[in-house]
Amino acid sequence: MIINLLAVDDDKTVTDFVKAIFLHVPGYRVETADTGRHALKMIGQTAPDALLLDWNLPDISGFEICQILRRDLKTRDLPILMLTAEARINKKVNALDQGADDYLVKPFNVEELKARTKALIRRKLPWLVQSQPLQFGDMEMDPAGLKVFIKGKDADFTPMEFNILYMLAINAGHVVQRRYIELRVLGKEEFSRSLDVHLSRIREKLGPSHARRIETARGLGYVFTSE
Repeated sequence: MIINLLAVDDDKTVTDFVKAIFLHVPGYRVETADTGRHALKMIGQTAPDALLLDWNLPDISGFEICQILRRDLKTRDLPILMLTAEARINKKVNALDQGADDYLVKPFNVEELKARTKALIRRKLPWLVQSQPLQFGDMEMDPAGLKVFIKGKDADFTPMEFNILYMLAINAGHVVQRRYIELRVLGKEEFSRSLDVHLSRIREKLGPSHARRIETARGLGYVFTSE
């Protein structure tokens, strides 16, 4: 799965640096914005998996952006790592109070930025990075081999089918938006019916007893039920 980061800073040197840092980190992709309004527009179109946000922007402050995002149901849980040159403890506390999840002072260490970003995603979006086997009744999911077993028999899932099912299963009980699946698993937003075709095949391979676990939340996405 691809983890999409949005780096927001009016200093192109910083955003280029962040892009360079994650360029060779497998599974990560970085987009950039140089103003708060640009960032909010991008987030409204396609929410990233995590936001690396500068405090001092030329139009809207990082604090204000945090407040806007936390008031919106669609983005209230978006992981936010605040990046700033301000090192005073009261400013750090203020950033966290306004909705940031973590705080890193510029100039930052390359390895610390990677570690903090990965830790933030593990904590807030575990289904993107967890890889433990899952079991629901007589259905077993093996992420290491990208295999699904029903009553011990290999259900012959393709890697794409496995990743779609695993994303739903690791987030059992919660709605996973259709667009989110398309972007994170298929790699782009598909205006064709590609996802519908994949889900139809997944349900067929699961069989009646497990296909019912994948419920459609009309207008929103899909929910995997563990019961």
